[in-house]
Amino acid sequence: MRQSIKNTSGTCWSVRGRESKGELITQVTFLYPDNQGRTDANVKLAWNAKNTRKIITAVEALNDLMTQKKLIPTESC
Repeated sequence: MRQSIKNTSGTCWSVRGRESKGELITQVTFLYPDNQGRTDANVKLAWNAKNTRKIITAVEALNDLMTQKKLIPTESC
């Protein structure tokens, strides 16, 4: 899953499971180039193999939205 995200959305994106209120949810992180910080978002998708496609789709949607709003440089990842 992680490699698929890097192939489709770029190497600046990463995902991991994170516990929140007793549930294992998905945290999506965008690392800005040149150590300019990062942006994290918790996605209400359980961190498990059944949600792999949904997690990849969510990252692709976030990437498209952030690119459209010019929140990430086009030459970044």
